Amino acid sequence: MAAMERDGDQLSTRPALETEGLRFLHVTVGSLLATYGWYIVFSCILLYVVFQKLFTRLRALRQRQLDRAAAALEPDIVVKRQEALAAARLKMQDELNAQVEKHKEKLRQLEEEKRRQKIEMWDSMREGKSYKGNTRKPQVTTLCLVKEVEPAPGDLDAEVHRLVDEAKNLVSVAFDTSKMNP
Repeated sequence: MAAMERDGDQLSTRPALETEGLRFLHVTVGSLLATYGWYIVFSCILLYVVFQKLFTRLRALRQRQLDRAAAALEPDIVVKRQEALAAARLKMQDELNAQVEKHKEKLRQLEEEKRRQKIEMWDSMREGKSYKGNTRKPQVTTLCLVKEVEPAPGDLDAEVHRLVDEAKNLVSVAFDTSKMNP
């Protein structure tokens, strides 16, 4: 009790202006904490986390700079790094060259296919066949047995048709035999 009386005496011995200032501060801080206390606590926690993250990043950045400086001073590490870089570039160039060769081969095959189609078209035109058909499929001739009617002695159209059919049969037979005997 004696201690409390001493504290009370000390408060009473202080000037009235100072005690009023302390009460105002106590009321102001108390009302501020009562109103915004949780916001202040969460803000402090958030600031703490942000400073910790920034501090770790800053520490890592400094460490990397020190490692780079140490590596730059060691010529063996620099030489190894340059050799690895040159090897990676060479590997990439080889892969690119292989892709270019594949592309050239595809172009050659396409050109050869076009040339072969032009030759087949030219041959079919020389034989009197239509060149607009699909030249990739092999042409197979089938023999049909049809009873032929003799044309009338003055029918020139029938005679022309008969001669054209005979010529086609001869050409297709010659074409098939040329495929069998290269």
